[in-house]
Amino acid sequence: MSASLGRQLARRSIDRRIKVVYRSGTGLVTSLTRVCNVSLGGAFIRLDKPRLSSLHLEVIFPESVDNIVYLHKVTARIVRVAPSGVALQFRDFDNRFYYYLLRLLSDDSTLAM
Repeated sequence: MSASLGRQLARRSIDRRIKVVYRSGTGLVTSLTRVCNVSLGGAFIRLDKPRLSSLHLEVIFPESVDNIVYLHKVTARIVRVAPSGVALQFRDFDNRFYYYLLRLLSDDSTLAM
């Protein structure tokens, strides 16, 4: 999916915590951060001055359903860096994550995290 196509998808402003893992220098960095907005194609996250060795990272979205926490792990590619964060394009993800995104975009109030 091209970056221009990703911008044409419906976006929703949200404020959710997520975990991001990326390579910096010779090691891996794990960071807890927030999602600012999301679409079916990607998200914009707060990530202050990332020192990345790669444009690829892993993003972990927690979802709480009936007192069970699911961790959706998805790979993403950085498509834009801004002073307030980075824009991501989701890469490989499964059906469970796709339906999670649909619920996020439909304003499902059962997603409390």
